[in-house]
Amino acid sequence: MMSSLAAWLLRLAGVGHEMASRIDRADFRWSRPGVLAIGILLLPFAAWWIARRHRERMPWLSPRQRLALDVCRTAVLGLLVLVLAGPMLRLEEQVRQPPVVALLVDVSDSMSLPVGPLPPAAAAAVASAAGLGPAADDDAARDDAAATIARLSRSDLVAKVLAAQADTTLRQLHERFALRWYEIARRPRRLPDPWQDAARPGASPGPPPSHDDTSATETFDTAIGAAIEMTLDDAADRGLAAVVLLSDGRSTTGIDPVEAVRRATEAAGGTPRGPILAIPIGSPDPPVDVAVTDLLAPPEATVDDTITVVATIQSTGFVGRHVTVELRDSSGTVVASQPVTLRNGRQRVAFPWGSGRPGTHVLSVAVLAEEDEAIRDNNALETSIDVSDRRLKTLVVDGAPRWDLRFLDHALRRDAAFAPDVILTSSESARTSPLPADVAAWAAFDLVLLGDVPVSVLDAQRQRSLVEAVTRHGVGLVLQPGGDHLPRDYVGAPLAEIFPVHVDDEPSLSAPDFKPLKMLVTARGAMHPAFALSGDASRNRRQWSDMPPFFLAANATAPKPAATVLAEVQAPGIREPRPLVVEAPAGSGRVLWIGTDETFRWRRDVGDQLFWRFWGQSLRSAARRPDRSADASWLAVSPARCEPGSPVLVHANLVDDEHKPVAVASQVATVTGPSGGQLKLVPGGRPGVYSGVFVPESAGRHSVALAAAPQVTGEVIVVQPVREHAQPGVDRETLEALADVSGGSVVELGDFASLPHRLAASAVETRATFEDDLWDTWPVLVLLVGLFCADVGIRRLSGSS
Repeated sequence: MMSSLAAWLLRLAGVGHEMASRIDRADFRWSRPGVLAIGILLLPFAAWWIARRHRERMPWLSPRQRLALDVCRTAVLGLLVLVLAGPMLRLEEQVRQPPVVALLVDVSDSMSLPVGPLPPAAAAAVASAAGLGPAADDDAARDDAAATIARLSRSDLVAKVLAAQADTTLRQLHERFALRWYEIARRPRRLPDPWQDAARPGASPGPPPSHDDTSATETFDTAIGAAIEMTLDDAADRGLAAVVLLSDGRSTTGIDPVEAVRRATEAAGGTPRGPILAIPIGSPDPPVDVAVTDLLAPPEATVDDTITVVATIQSTGFVGRHVTVELRDSSGTVVASQPVTLRNGRQRVAFPWGSGRPGTHVLSVAVLAEEDEAIRDNNALETSIDVSDRRLKTLVVDGAPRWDLRFLDHALRRDAAFAPDVILTSSESARTSPLPADVAAWAAFDLVLLGDVPVSVLDAQRQRSLVEAVTRHGVGLVLQPGGDHLPRDYVGAPLAEIFPVHVDDEPSLSAPDFKPLKMLVTARGAMHPAFALSGDASRNRRQWSDMPPFFLAANATAPKPAATVLAEVQAPGIREPRPLVVEAPAGSGRVLWIGTDETFRWRRDVGDQLFWRFWGQSLRSAARRPDRSADASWLAVSPARCEPGSPVLVHANLVDDEHKPVAVASQVATVTGPSGGQLKLVPGGRPGVYSGVFVPESAGRHSVALAAAPQVTGEVIVVQPVREHAQPGVDRETLEALADVSGGSVVELGDFASLPHRLAASAVETRATFEDDLWDTWPVLVLLVGLFCADVGIRRLSGSS
């Protein structure tokens, strides 16, 4: 009775329900006991001093009035001491929590593929789990059920199984565990609990979560690794009984799922965080299929130049079959074809292509569909190529024939887009072709590539002339430091003014053979033409960051304010990554910093395919462009072709009627298309230059226009990827590896009902602490206001105020 009364009084005073209902187990404490002790010691002296002051200053008060005023003011002081001491109630309890079972459901684009034929025994078990099970002695009904399952999409089959098991298997899991639901797509997400009312006696669990609201932009990729990381992070404060994964096993973006489990295991001291019960969705036999899985072509080319378009063909079940692979233009006309004899696995087909017409050309590579092919929407891929009719007059200056220079020299002379002059300052060529000495000589080139040149050769006057050619005449400058002269010799020199990075005279970053340097492409770098291999920025970033390591890089300490870091390098002994590839505007021109001369290592196993892809697009992006001069308004969009969810960089230059830069706080661009809206562009680099990023969420053609100059427009084509359908079979190897490294197992979909019996439901004990302050409740405020009012009343009644 007394505890109930105390709990009622505490709740009335504003103490929380958790504390008030357990008041018999709570402890009374002081937040600052030292303040309380000092206050109690000083309070008698304060009371004596208050009473003395009242006798001296208010002799006209009666003894009773003075005593009342003494008590009132001493009580206020005592109440303040108590408030400062912080009285509180503290309750500590052992709480038993059920372990977590995480249900991860794959809703990516590959789950829209048909299940395919299952073995008879497996088909019967799956039909029973999905509520489609026929009578045991009805062979015809069993065959019909197996055929029905084979025609279902993988997502539909999962939905039927979850719906059929809601009142049985899923209810048992919910009652014994903390059941959490997750969707796996490009961006995994946790779903709300569908059994919110199931805790009430007699209530039945609600239906499984619906995936109908998952947009197409979220489902075209599968990020199983990211979903596992999210699941493990969410269960960090609880025991994890199991992760139940319903998927076809194809992870097409983000961290490798097996690597995600290994990282979590290492972080937990070598003990798996929880077993993964992998449930494969789909036929164990890969469907008979041929697909174009990748298409590699340079995004820019020159009129009458011949480039190579490389397509990757993946096939299953067509060993020895003869097919025709075609290269088609934007009108669908076949411009080249090759006969290919298929084998299981990947094959590459290369097409030479050239155009005598400038402009944007859309090319596609297609494999003619076979009659018995299971999936036909993965037989073609397309790409766009911008063809220009101008040649870039290029000057290459270096101090020695480094390996990068040797390969660059050959590549530049083969590419019709460049008209190169190469000067080695350490050879006879420097005498027969001396370096430009004035601004006009430098400005005769569209692009200057400066290597490890001694400062004694590139004297201060030549440096100043080069700087003026870049900043006033728009000449593009590419700097590739080496280990001897650039950049150390140029610290404080005129050329250093337009470096996009800060440098000092420290030695270059070097690494031992056993711990080489690695390039890390940034998010902005993945949108740059130099690193554009596909329309998906995350794939570009991942592929370039996996390039072969190197051992020497320039020691650039930090980027300058207007610079954009495209790639970084992590060096041993240095905590923060250093800028490696950096781009920045310099007046009317652009400067590109490539901080290593070991890009030739990227040729390993693939030759010029990636080496020249990087260099060719880097040089083109830095070179002077007549259509993007500083005294004209223009807008550029990069990349020109991408996938939904990938960022697009908008770069604009805006001038007024007198061709002077427009300098305002920001500009607004309007995006029209399926993902329309407005985009804020902020200043960057120099007056008149503005940039911003938008992320298209839907496929289609998007146009970008400046609100201040509607005639200035750019365009980006957003295409829906097909890589989820490129490898349509179930990746059981990945699912088995996940089960193996986590201590789990592979469970067939027909055995879904066995999940509750496979898991141990041992509760996890945790210590929960509840605290409630007693000094900030309304009774304390009422008492303080009451004492103040009493003080005022006594003084007014006595005529003291």
